Amino acid sequence: MTDSEKLDLLLKKVDGMDQRLCVVEKRLDGMDRRLCVVEKRLDGMDQRIKSVELTLENETNRNIRLIAEGHRDVSRKLDDALQVEHEKEMLLIRMNIVENDVDIIKRKLDIA
Repeated sequence: MTDSEKLDLLLKKVDGMDQRLCVVEKRLDGMDRRLCVVEKRLDGMDQRIKSVELTLENETNRNIRLIAEGHRDVSRKLDDALQVEHEKEMLLIRMNIVENDVDIIKRKLDIA
């Protein structure tokens, strides 16, 4: 094989490698564009997540705390109301006993 033939063969191989390299570069460009799209979407998601975190921290947690405090107050008031109702029932029982005792005393006085 002559030097010219060797050189032609080498040039053909280099051309083939150059063509394959162009294909690889095009694929990398496509991947780079898709990666940019993914990065933009991730940035948007990151902003949305931060917004949700702030909402949870500043609004939702505070509102839950306020509701819990209100519930605690209502529970205390209910306990107080139930206590008064219990005392009222006890007073009615005691009143009934006293009335019964008075009736017994009246009957004994009427007999005597």
